[in-house]
Amino acid sequence: MRRFLLFESQTGAPIGGLHPEPPVPGQGEEVARVPRSALEQPPTTAWDPARRGFYDIPGEEPVRDGPAVAATLLDAAKAASRHRVRRSRLRAEDAGFDMPFGRVQSDPVSRSRIRTAVIAALGYLARPAEAPFFRAWTLADNSAAALDAEGVVELGAGLDRHLMACHERAQQLRAEIDAAETDPELAAVCVGEGWP
Repeated sequence: MRRFLLFESQTGAPIGGLHPEPPVPGQGEEVARVPRSALEQPPTTAWDPARRGFYDIPGEEPVRDGPAVAATLLDAAKAASRHRVRRSRLRAEDAGFDMPFGRVQSDPVSRSRIRTAVIAALGYLARPAEAPFFRAWTLADNSAAALDAEGVVELGAGLDRHLMACHERAQQLRAEIDAAETDPELAAVCVGEGWP
């Protein structure tokens, strides 16, 4: 008889067994609980990436430690590290960047405003009007910088450089994570450092 042990997704604590097959997520199959007395012997388990969980292998001895478990745990740790890279990249993108006239905000709303101002400045540079182009740009410290059309275009270029630096750092970290073959190599990847 095949037995399957269920684990709680947040804590990893065993919560019961499934019989005869675990349901595939999204198919709405009913889960049959197995009494704890039937779970006295440790189940024979393996990792199924398609189900994103452990399942029983009939007639096999349980794998407690070994290459299969280590590879599974390393893959899970790599996925968690990639997620930390994404979060760190988003934080770095929103953290602002320095220009010669001061620190500029770069949260999503500020990025949208910078792009709009760059479009207006490029329009002015293509067809200069009688009145000079001027923007009083509010900086991260709430001071204001007076920018002409060229200054606003340079502000847009600074935003682009900042976003590209964040992207390149994320790509570098992802490559280091993918290249890691052991836990110590993965732990050596400093996800929180080196951001612009």
